[in-house]
Amino acid sequence: MATAANWPPHLRLSINISAGQFRHGNIASTIVQALSNSGVEGPRLNVEISEAVLREEGDGVHDQLRLLKGRGVTIVLDDFGLYSSSLQSLARSPCDAIKLDRSFVQRVGEEPEMETLVKSLIGTAQSFDLAILAEGVERAEQAHFLLSNACQNVQGYLFGRPAHMRDVAAIIAKDLRKAVAEAQPEPTASSTAAA
Repeated sequence: MATAANWPPHLRLSINISAGQFRHGNIASTIVQALSNSGVEGPRLNVEISEAVLREEGDGVHDQLRLLKGRGVTIVLDDFGLYSSSLQSLARSPCDAIKLDRSFVQRVGEEPEMETLVKSLIGTAQSFDLAILAEGVERAEQAHFLLSNACQNVQGYLFGRPAHMRDVAAIIAKDLRKAVAEAQPEPTASSTAAA
């Protein structure tokens, strides 16, 4: 996390936490301590959980999720739509966002029934006032479909490949240089009159 503290403030860090990590220890305290030690603000962190985490019995897991939310951390339900999570458990969950699995996204543009399903999943998330993320975006038509259907965040090979932590700073610098260059107005040709 210390490396992420040096990233531009609009960039977020996502980590996956398993049900076992919540069940066997106080992972929330570990995350809060890591945030404090690194200087990363809670709102810059996404904690991605599986539906298995939501099915955990007892208050321990949900108390840990509430602790993280209290620090501004975004709780994301990963692989949304793949398993049998009930709408009732989704309504009671501390999640702030859902993440559409790549298995849905990859068939966008190829199977009209999959596009209907994806729209339905997005609508479900909206009805619970949850942000929507989609993973596995590899083609421009997939990104266009998702963004035009209220999916606010997309990720996948269309935008970048997984990178080693040591390479992230160079990737960010390159993207910033490109953004600055694109924001510059095109030079205009001027003519000078001969006297």
